[in-house]
Amino acid sequence: MKLSSTTIALSVIVFLIVTLSSIIVVFNVRNRIAEEDFVRNWANITEVQEEGTYLVYVYADWCPACQQIRNDVLAFYRDEPSGINLYYLDVDNTVGSPPAQFGNAGVPTMIVVEDGQWVNQVSGIEPVRNLLQSARDGELE
Repeated sequence: MKLSSTTIALSVIVFLIVTLSSIIVVFNVRNRIAEEDFVRNWANITEVQEEGTYLVYVYADWCPACQQIRNDVLAFYRDEPSGINLYYLDVDNTVGSPPAQFGNAGVPTMIVVEDGQWVNQVSGIEPVRNLLQSARDGELE
């Protein structure tokens, strides 16, 4: 079967649009987050802050569920309610392997760390949204 030059040109245009859209989404998310708020090594999850409670958002740019809750996570990051900091861990740009506590959890996952101890984690869209709301309400467990 021979493809017409119009079909090939349209295919190339669609491919470029999809590729550029993905790059723009990644660029926009990364520009809104300070570089020091990215965790680059799985081993450092419980060492980001020496004391206090903070959250580590585990995500992937290619993850549809992560894209669905991106605005909720960014809003929490900007507001930092109750003094709870939020850090990001991109599974595709992180050194090392997930620790045993992570289990077989996928993305998106939110990890709660308190005084250097991994105390909780939730995975999925609604559990992450609920955890963020609990943190806003000062009811983080």
